[in-house]
Amino acid sequence: MPDSVGPVNAPIGPAGWFPDPVSRYEYRYYNGTAWTADVATNGQRAIDPAGAPSWDPGWTAWAPGQAPPAVVGAKQPGRGMGIAAFVVGLISLLGAWLPFVFAAAAIGAVIGLVLGISAVRAARRHPGASASYGTTGIILSAIAIPMCVVGFGFTRTVLREVNRYLDPGKHEVTVDRCDIEAAPSTSSGSVVVNLPRRIDLVGTIRNLDTTTRSYTVFVDYRDGSTMLDTDTITVDDVAPGASGRFEGTTFVTTGGAVQCIVTDVLGKTPFGQLNPPTP
Repeated sequence: MPDSVGPVNAPIGPAGWFPDPVSRYEYRYYNGTAWTADVATNGQRAIDPAGAPSWDPGWTAWAPGQAPPAVVGAKQPGRGMGIAAFVVGLISLLGAWLPFVFAAAAIGAVIGLVLGISAVRAARRHPGASASYGTTGIILSAIAIPMCVVGFGFTRTVLREVNRYLDPGKHEVTVDRCDIEAAPSTSSGSVVVNLPRRIDLVGTIRNLDTTTRSYTVFVDYRDGSTMLDTDTITVDDVAPGASGRFEGTTFVTTGGAVQCIVTDVLGKTPFGQLNPPTP
């Protein structure tokens, strides 16, 4: 007795999973030449301890050219690669338009394409296997690649805005006036209470660069070594060689003299967002 069924007594076609001809399990693997001991039931694979089945005259062979049935619950060739292609392609698409992240997304999109194509090819070599995950991964990765161009454009814009903020160009800044009103006070019995005093700041910033510049001027209001308040003032569109005027007003509670000190000058805040006052 032969220990396996030859091609005449078995499905005609490529290797794959088929209903177990001896009904010991739900499915049995046919390797293209003979039945094997590789079996599956409810999607769980196992090895038949009895080995490959012997020929039984009651078996019915598949007709030549007949497509073998899909195996429910059996491992699908290329499925793992297809799922990986789907996940990588989706993540790449979500991150493709983000500044700086686009570089990693571009690499992921290429990997997703390779995995997706491999998964589809593997599924095509095994009739009945699903290529849906691989196909979806290819589509997502293909969309992610041109989206990375958008991410590259956003990155250039962000870098340009940050560079313009950190590099204000050559300039010259002066404080023209720092006026504080007379010290008002009130008394309650023997206690003298100092009331807030208004400070008016007027300054000038001159653009010594060759291009039009905008500035963010940081100012400290001090009474000697004591910090009283801070201010952030913007000066927009100062032409080369021209000067821009900036003004600031605040209220402080002090009985002493006040100095208006420009502590730093930066460029235009990125995307027009205002800087918070420096502490």
